[in-house]
Amino acid sequence: MSKTWKILTGFLLVVVIAQGAGLVYLWRSVQPVRVDAPPSPLLSPGRAAPPNVAPVARPDAQRVERMRRLQQRLRELTANGRKPTPMELDPILQELTEIQGSTRIAGMDIQALRDNLKVADRIQKLAQELEAEARKPQAQRDNAKIQRLQAAILREQRALRMDFMADNVTRRQAEQ
Repeated sequence: MSKTWKILTGFLLVVVIAQGAGLVYLWRSVQPVRVDAPPSPLLSPGRAAPPNVAPVARPDAQRVERMRRLQQRLRELTANGRKPTPMELDPILQELTEIQGSTRIAGMDIQALRDNLKVADRIQKLAQELEAEARKPQAQRDNAKIQRLQAAILREQRALRMDFMADNVTRRQAEQ
């Protein structure tokens, strides 16, 4: 394997690990609220909320059930140490965005994360093609194709978005 190929693979691995860590953080911070939870004494029927406290809307049962199903799908995709593909995670992130009603969830820009997953999927396919070509015997190897694939991987890497963490989370981390 060439030095360039090792560098490209290493960079992709770092990006995918960072994105995976972001997904784990996101998933743990977006837990559904139980519908059967007892109401707060401050907001119980017959009592007005204090003037500086807005009443908390209880999530509807359908939203809670959708979140439960989403969490179950993610558990199935990661069972036994399995790593889901970028394209398996995309519909989960899309539904999470719909459930939460925002693309900014738990300090992460879900659309940027989804965009990066699509780029990672394309990079994986290019890397597989590059590896297959590089494994051919020297006499059968198409060096021009290898160079084109390496250039395509570099273009895709430049398309990765590094702004998937919301500004307030980035600022908080910088202050620590």
